[in-house]
Amino acid sequence: CGRPADLGGGAGSVDCDGDSKLLLFAVAGAWSRLPCRPRLWLGPMCAGRDGRYECSCPAGHGGKRCEAVLRLKRSAAETSPCPCLNGDDCTNFSGDGSEPKTTTVSPCIPTQKLPSDGGCTGGKDVWGFVWPNAANDETVDVPCPDGQERASRVCINGVWKAAQVLECDSTGFVETLTKAEEVFREDSRDLNVRLNETAEIMRSLLQLIQPREGLSHLPGDLNSTNAIASGVLTLLEDLLVPGSNVTSVPNQRIFAVFNTALHPNNAQGWMTLQDAKGGASKFLDNMERYGLYLSLVAPDTESRTVHQDDNFVIGVIRHSAMLNASSVTFPESLDELENTSYSAITAQISIPSTLLLDRKAEGGRYHGGHASHGLLLHASDNM
Repeated sequence: CGRPADLGGGAGSVDCDGDSKLLLFAVAGAWSRLPCRPRLWLGPMCAGRDGRYECSCPAGHGGKRCEAVLRLKRSAAETSPCPCLNGDDCTNFSGDGSEPKTTTVSPCIPTQKLPSDGGCTGGKDVWGFVWPNAANDETVDVPCPDGQERASRVCINGVWKAAQVLECDSTGFVETLTKAEEVFREDSRDLNVRLNETAEIMRSLLQLIQPREGLSHLPGDLNSTNAIASGVLTLLEDLLVPGSNVTSVPNQRIFAVFNTALHPNNAQGWMTLQDAKGGASKFLDNMERYGLYLSLVAPDTESRTVHQDDNFVIGVIRHSAMLNASSVTFPESLDELENTSYSAITAQISIPSTLLLDRKAEGGRYHGGHASHGLLLHASDNM
């Protein structure tokens, strides 16, 4: 293509083969080349540092985008109002005309519209999504955290309807669930290795499920938490024998996941999940399974275990299945539930021994002549 004379402004172009043009920029005293491009490409262009270039977004959108070579077709171009996007991190092209290396994709964002009569004002919702202003009867959507799906919301008579977020997941939860499923599935490996990996999964899950300030975790993320907890309990139930207190998965870590997932901030997430998939009921089932597991690994008959924190209390007594009593009352002493969050608790529960034996028979996996009973409490009125 040749080389232009120094134009003084640091940019120039020369004709290439047929209908193409080579664009060059002077960077730090040297020429940086972009590949030859069709002459028909006449979009707005300005040279950035290091030979980068950027284009304006379409009318009605704000931000910046970078055009890729026209012959390239990216999947985002089919669905996005702003095709071939790279945000402010524009792509650098090499001088040999090779394909650009795509950096992070950042779509152009619709400019804020003032709500018309009957419209809805945008802002952050309980999930942390930032919604634009919307006209009456308008449906708007925003990308989910993992970028795979989109959440939507409709404005009716000036009032936002509940956002549709059930298809949304966060990347960290998806990755942790995928890893957990691999560990649960590969049953041919050494038991200690699997237990250590399970302990690491629970550590990662505990970090992910930490309360979001003023926000609820997404229903999909709570569902992933449920699935991981269920898999962990199944693994422990199947591999550990009654009376065995040797485990690489700390009981306190399992309890902490349950307690943290029940943070009041997540009330909306659990209610949404319950309406759609019965997820809250499944979570309660898993907490009951956890109590039964605690009784299984209890060192001896009549041993008592109580775990308590701000959102969750679970107490377990292991006793002989041959117990000759009309009923068992738990807790026997309220002192075992002393906690500032539970100072007002005065309830007791009496469970007929026949019901305990029936429950033991239903459980199947719990054997060795022992049964258990427990009291599970939650602090939040709306959960």
